[in-house]
Amino acid sequence: MSSSTSPTRWTPTRSTAGAPTSSSWSWRWPTGRSRNGTAADPKGRRPSPHRITLRPLRVDRREEGPPCGPSVVTPGDRGGNDRLDRANGNEVAVSNPFEDADALYRVLVNSEGQYSLWPADIAVPAGWATAHDADSRKNCLEYVEAQWADMRPDSLVQAQRTRKADDASARRPLSANEEFMCAFDRGDDLGVFGPRGIVLAGWRVRGQLDVATVQLALDDVVARHEALRTTIIRDKDAPYARVSPPSPVALTVVDLPSAAGEADRECLAHEFLDEVDRHGRLGSTELPLLRATLARFDEDDAVFVLVTNHLASDGWSMHVLMRDFAICYATRRGLPAPELPVTRQLGEYAHWQQEVRNSESAAIAREYWQDTLSGGEMLILPTDRPRRLDVPPVYSVYRFVLDQELAGAATALAKSLHSSPFMVLFACFNLFLHRRTGVTDIVSPVITSGRTEPGFEDTVGTLFNFLPIRTDVSGCASFADLVRRTRASLLEAYSYELPFGEIIAKSEPELMAGPIMNVSSVVSAFQISQFPPETGADDIGGLRFSALRRRLKSLVDVSEIPDGNLWELDLHPDGDVVGVVKYNSLDFDLPTIAAMVDEYRELLLASLKSPDAALPK
Repeated sequence: MSSSTSPTRWTPTRSTAGAPTSSSWSWRWPTGRSRNGTAADPKGRRPSPHRITLRPLRVDRREEGPPCGPSVVTPGDRGGNDRLDRANGNEVAVSNPFEDADALYRVLVNSEGQYSLWPADIAVPAGWATAHDADSRKNCLEYVEAQWADMRPDSLVQAQRTRKADDASARRPLSANEEFMCAFDRGDDLGVFGPRGIVLAGWRVRGQLDVATVQLALDDVVARHEALRTTIIRDKDAPYARVSPPSPVALTVVDLPSAAGEADRECLAHEFLDEVDRHGRLGSTELPLLRATLARFDEDDAVFVLVTNHLASDGWSMHVLMRDFAICYATRRGLPAPELPVTRQLGEYAHWQQEVRNSESAAIAREYWQDTLSGGEMLILPTDRPRRLDVPPVYSVYRFVLDQELAGAATALAKSLHSSPFMVLFACFNLFLHRRTGVTDIVSPVITSGRTEPGFEDTVGTLFNFLPIRTDVSGCASFADLVRRTRASLLEAYSYELPFGEIIAKSEPELMAGPIMNVSSVVSAFQISQFPPETGADDIGGLRFSALRRRLKSLVDVSEIPDGNLWELDLHPDGDVVGVVKYNSLDFDLPTIAAMVDEYRELLLASLKSPDAALPK
């Protein structure tokens, strides 16, 4: 009998024009481990990492099995060698099946990366999947030897896997951002510690992917990055982080419908990523804090989606995880791949922050922020209705595109003013805030990667940072003047960057009075999508990975952010800008957000058309 995967199949509803829509889906996010379990699984067990339906055979613990695989017996076995053929429901007498040189065998693999030689005519036991199907004993053994021979260097991963349990579970201090996130703690079911506080990213993968090796490579990534194995213990007196040993990643395999052209496949790939965003759940205690979905068009074309809890990663981290997965996968398959860079762990980052906190440079930076923000107030935008902090938020996204002509004009102006496109786009955001509120002394946060120390560029964790940028719009004769002033504010802030929690701790109470006290307004943060080097479209091990960066559909009820609104602009390789505003739809109506984006676009168009003219009114 041959074992095979049983992937879920996604069938989107199609409109009369033939274009796929997301109105009807048969696939839903698999339930992970939880404290209380679910109606389908009251014990809260995690689904099979391979999402393969197997007929389990009981392993007899009374006798030692053959060296190449476990010994299985029938429910009524008394210690003999009878086996149960679960395909037909009949007991079949087999004498030493592992010693028959002429029989057909298969190679099994489990989630811990262990291989087993198994007779092809005996059902696959629970916890194992087929890595190499029915073949001769000789060829099966050669397959296993090839896998072992080309395993990746064990310098870091093996050290982590063999770490003593007491050391792996040792306490470590929280990073500054982990401390900041604890301020938004609303329990295990809501907010940053809840299952909707996730980060996700997706890629098209061209080339054949072996499911068993995908599983092993994902588990390698978990062993490599301790942030994926970390639980924040919210002790009222002294919260801390606890790192656990590696455990298998839940991998879901899905079949996508066939699509004739590349454009249709690209559209379906982005739609599928949107659906994972809508249905994704991963609580902060469901270790490891990584889930993966492999959605296949065919054997050579797939969509690969990674999901983490926000406490374990940020947008930058997702691309580090994908790079590491690609290298681990290629290495396990014996394919050419670059070496993994040495990575510093999130715990090291937390200790480094503590050391820097007591340094002279940090004292100077605190003085800078205290002076810069003195008398300032974080700018807030009015909501459509008073905020309801006693009910769960319903975050939505409104997506838009700034065309190539507009993006090109922003880049050209940035070059002429020795700035970056981000500085130009953020200057226009300041102008938008000024026109919306009438405020000229603007304090608005931008989001950075938080990786001010180059040694932590390959660190996975929630390292992102909020920087409150103060810009005085008054006195700017033109948009070019505003860009110069915005540029100066940003460069100063970058040179004195501190964790946001430390910045507000030394600031006057008025800085955060509006966001805290006013229940009819929110803060709007601004960021440009940030990626580590060489993560846009990489060829590793004969596979090509292309990030899915053109999500154009506005959605309701998606993954959450800690609070407020978030504007994110992605300078797309095609030359335009793909933008998104994430907002709580209990606070804002869609037309309000759409009107904001239209106003921002009109201001940008007018400002770029005549950058030296008076500011648009």
